[in-house]
Amino acid sequence: MTDYLEKFVIKMIEHYIPEGEDKFTHINMRAFMFDLITTLIEEKRIPPKLAVIKYLCLNYKQMIYSKLSVLN
Repeated sequence: MTDYLEKFVIKMIEHYIPEGEDKFTHINMRAFMFDLITTLIEEKRIPPKLAVIKYLCLNYKQMIYSKLSVLN
């Protein structure tokens, strides 16, 4: 992942995802989404496009809940 792409991910996460823990899952939402997005890009499961990253950040609750529901 390039330096520019990583900075963009951080900027989108800070802009769209609130700070702190989720009251239902008790995880840090920003850290979880950063790990999730970088993992998906490195595994080539999503294209490293700015629109895709913004879409994931806008729908962060659905992404977190769907990822954690698979684990249970």
